[in-house]
Formats: sequence, structure tokens, C-alpha cells
Amino acid sequence: MAAVCGILLTVLLAGAGFYHYRVQWPVLFGLQSRDLFLRQVERSYPLAAWMQSNLPVDAKILNAEEIHRFYFPRKNVRESWFYLRTRYDSLKNQAAIADFLKENGFTHLLMRSPKFNGRAGEAPRYKLLRALMENPALVKQLAIIPSENVREERCEYVVGQLL
Repeated sequence: MAAVCGILLTVLLAGAGFYHYRVQWPVLFGLQSRDLFLRQVERSYPLAAWMQSNLPVDAKILNAEEIHRFYFPRKNVRESWFYLRTRYDSLKNQAAIADFLKENGFTHLLMRSPKFNGRAGEAPRYKLLRALMENPALVKQLAIIPSENVREERCEYVVGQLL
């Protein structure tokens, strides 16, 4: 009886493991490319691929809203950490904020598309960054990159270059 229970438990756990990793099997067996797999499971991967192809190697990005940064090939700083260190929102003037960011070495700004925001509790300083991003005299919008993931909520990223 104990042997039957052991075999049944082994089959059950093996089946659960096979089901749990079902998304990874095609990549493991070479039926799907690594690039396509990452685009489907990691929302920030298309953005990282775009950065690799389109941003200079020495770019420094103020990353306002994306916490998934593992594949980002360029130096980037989370806005929340930069804010805690500098309290830049006290400047209140778009030109002053742009100058301050450039003085701190930033060359680019990353945010999510406004149509994917509007979440309750969004930091008021993001309104300052959005206004800065939409000011063509201070920031050149380079791209809007949609995520392609199938497991989480999708979003669009807006990348701008500080002028």
C-alpha cells in the first residue's frame, strides 16, 4: 500500500511540475526562440531589446515606472531612489527639472504611456515628469514600445531624450 501511495504521489508531483513549467518546454526543446519566449513572459523585454538597438552605450535613463530591469542593457536609475536622494520635485519648473536631470548625468527618461496609468495613489511628481516628457522643447520622444507579454497586464513604454 505504501509503495502504491509513493508511486501515485510521484506521478502527481511529476504531472504538477510538467504543468507548471509548460510555458518553458518549447524553449527547452528548441521549438521556440529565447527572444520570443522572453517577449511573451517578461513585459519589459521588448523595451530592453529596443534600448540595446537604439540607445547609445553611455546612455543614463531615469526610469520612472518600470521595476522589471533585469534585461536593461543601459545604466538606469529608479525614479523613486533618485527622488529620495534629491527631492527634485521642489523645483516645480520643467526647464529646471530637465537641467537638474542633465546635471546628474541623465540623458533619457522612461515612463509608461499615460493611457496605462491613472492608478490611484500615483505619485504627484509623476505629473511633473509627464509634463516634461510632453514638452518638445525639453524632451524629444524617441519611441513608444508596447509590451508583448501574455501573462501579466500589458503596457506601453515611452522613451524620451533630454535635449
